[in-house]
Amino acid sequence: MDLEQLLAKAQENYENLRVKNVSIESEIATITTELKSEKQLSEAQKAKFAADISELKNEIADLEVKGNKPQLVLDTKAQELQLKTAVKTAIGSFIRAKDESGKDTGRFKSFVVDHVKAALNLTGTGVGLESIDQVLSREVTERAREAYPIMGAVGMRNMPRSLREEVLISYPSVQQGIENVAGTAISETEVQSYAEVVNQIAKINAKPRITDEAMSGSDLDLYGQLLRLLDDEVGRYVVNQILFGNGNSKNMRGILSSNRLNLTNTTGESFKPTTGTGARNPDFYPAVGTGVSGGLPATDKATVDWLIDFETALPTAYLAGAKWYMNRVTLGKFKKLRDANDNPVFSAGYMGQPMSINGYPVVLDDYMPNFNAANAPFLIFGKLDSAFYISAGDIDYILLDPYTSDGSTIVKVNKEYFEIVGKNDAIIIGAATTAGA
Repeated sequence: MDLEQLLAKAQENYENLRVKNVSIESEIATITTELKSEKQLSEAQKAKFAADISELKNEIADLEVKGNKPQLVLDTKAQELQLKTAVKTAIGSFIRAKDESGKDTGRFKSFVVDHVKAALNLTGTGVGLESIDQVLSREVTERAREAYPIMGAVGMRNMPRSLREEVLISYPSVQQGIENVAGTAISETEVQSYAEVVNQIAKINAKPRITDEAMSGSDLDLYGQLLRLLDDEVGRYVVNQILFGNGNSKNMRGILSSNRLNLTNTTGESFKPTTGTGARNPDFYPAVGTGVSGGLPATDKATVDWLIDFETALPTAYLAGAKWYMNRVTLGKFKKLRDANDNPVFSAGYMGQPMSINGYPVVLDDYMPNFNAANAPFLIFGKLDSAFYISAGDIDYILLDPYTSDGSTIVKVNKEYFEIVGKNDAIIIGAATTAGA
């Protein structure tokens, strides 16, 4: 009913504009007739009539544009949120609509069937696809990024289904010049060399079911609640893929997984230099060990010194915008560090200032590992949005299915993500290990 009222209001506004348009055209005709019949008008009066006519013509043109091309412009995020809330409320009322006797009207079921048909019309761009495939699915991803810091911190970029990029691993060399006298040959210098990185496709799906009785007979907006829970679960799944995905089949290659982090002592890719002789595989990130298996250095002073050395390992180019990423257990350990006078070395800011270490912000994410497990990669420092990229893939939709299960509506969610390494030296990873020391 709310949607019908909105449509009726739009039609009423259009009719008002049309009537006003006719009235203005009549007024122009009257003024034109008077102008032609008056022979004794002064130049000032003629100029005023001409200005009035010009102004009325502009108003008509403006009304025609507004009448023929009605559009809704959302100026702020707050307005967009209000619109989404209003639409969800209207959908909730529509789902639970009953007639005067209290019987379900069945309008929701008809609505779902019609829109499923529209969504399956894959050749008709904009018919059902934009409302079901894009808007709902995009909102799930956006809300998931807000709820999980790591997911919101990685970079977002558009990728084709198959993306290959070159990564510079060695630079051209320069040598001392000589005077090119007769018989002197100038030796060639080295040229740059490259490696290649390739994106990977990760895929997720969900298929929850809501019975007709639960959908229509409850005072709760179970459909809206389901979407909110999907926001949370999609975010939970994706952040785990970003950090720990094993790279198999339709999984991401996680930042802290063996696909991106190799801590093998002396030979591990994560202990090799970024460029030059013996350069690190560009799909791997650099790491610095604490020198202790499953822990931090033995004393507070040693831990502070390790943090300073760890921070220094990040190239200067990435310090602007760099952040620390850890969980609350690790942050709690750092807060307890004391100097020789038993004063805290690091502490939370006062007067609303956020927590920082050595001037760089701390981002807390509960999915980061604890520092007190052997070889645990418990700390990330740098620009995560330059080191790892994801994007929505080609498959990205939410579909309402009232056919598969009798007396139920199945909400089918299918999503793809593309991921690829960015600048593999834009972050460094702290690991509780003796390797690489």
